[in-house]
Amino acid sequence: MDVRRSRRDGPRSRVSTLLRIEVECTTLAEVQEALDAQADIILLDNMTTPQMREAVQLVNGRALLEASGNMSLERVREVAEIGVDFISVGALTHSASAADLSMAVSCEEVSGFKFQVSSSKARVQGSKFKVQASQPERQKAKSKGQK
Repeated sequence: MDVRRSRRDGPRSRVSTLLRIEVECTTLAEVQEALDAQADIILLDNMTTPQMREAVQLVNGRALLEASGNMSLERVREVAEIGVDFISVGALTHSASAADLSMAVSCEEVSGFKFQVSSSKARVQGSKFKVQASQPERQKAKSKGQK
C-alpha cells in the first residue's frame, strides 16, 4: 500500500475514526513514513536518545510518541525530558516474579447447550456456556487460605 495516499484513500479510510493507528518504527525514515500515513501514535522502538530527540522534532506534535525497547527505569527521566508522550518499560514485567497458579473448572449444561472439558481438549456444543468451580474445589481452596 502506498502510504502517501490521501486520508480519504489511506489506512484511515478503512477504520473507525475512534480507532487509533499505532506504527512501530526503528528508524527515522520509518517515522517519516508513519507520519505520511497519518498514524495517530508512533512507537519509537530501540532508538538511542539522540534518535528519539530527532524523532520528536520531526513529528512536531503531529502524532503521539511512545518510547519503547531497550528502556530501563534508569533511563525514564532522560527519555521523558526529550518530549515523548508515553514510555514503555519492559523491566516492569520482565523482572516480576512468577506465581504458580492452577484452576479446576467444571462445566454444566446451560440453556440446552452442553460443554465437555478434559485435560487435553475442549468441546463446545452451542453458543452459550457457564463456568463455575465445583463446591468441593471451593472448599479445598478456602481450607488452604486461598480465595
